[in-house]
Amino acid sequence: MPAGHPDGGQWTDGGAGDGYDSGDDARIVYVSDDLNRRYTVEISEEEVRGGHTLREHVGKTDAQLLARIQASKRTFPVVTYGLRRDGSFESIETANDLVNRTLEQNASEVDDVATGKRDDAFIKSRFGYRTGREAYTAGQLEPYLRTTYGVGMYIVHDPGSPRGYRIHTAYPRNDGD
Repeated sequence: MPAGHPDGGQWTDGGAGDGYDSGDDARIVYVSDDLNRRYTVEISEEEVRGGHTLREHVGKTDAQLLARIQASKRTFPVVTYGLRRDGSFESIETANDLVNRTLEQNASEVDDVATGKRDDAFIKSRFGYRTGREAYTAGQLEPYLRTTYGVGMYIVHDPGSPRGYRIHTAYPRNDGD
């Protein structure tokens, strides 16, 4: 706008401006989304840190799930113990997606573990759709197979991880059992 024009200078407090001021030391600072990255993992990377989600809970057949429950069973005269459940995600892509959603939905607990406020946590989420399959047994009953609608995950504080924690295990499961 030419000098003296009624609309001239309405966006500045003086001086001519070409948008560049060599005396200004201000820099553009890109704000990273570190906090959101805290809730995003790749399951394959967690295996390197001692996790076993990919190895034990992805792509397992019904027969493998049932066999793992049976193999873990120990019976003594007054007590029987072993795994109550063993779940499997259909694929690594499904596992990554559901694990990341579970981390986001449990942000407060994840933050407590990541910052060292807590040593570990078992977190869970329920979804309105299928998350996988699991072999399940209640007490001394034979295990049976069922569709799952939730995810359970055990996370541990890990100062060596960029996120401050690692995922020890994550698997599809149902609540209330």
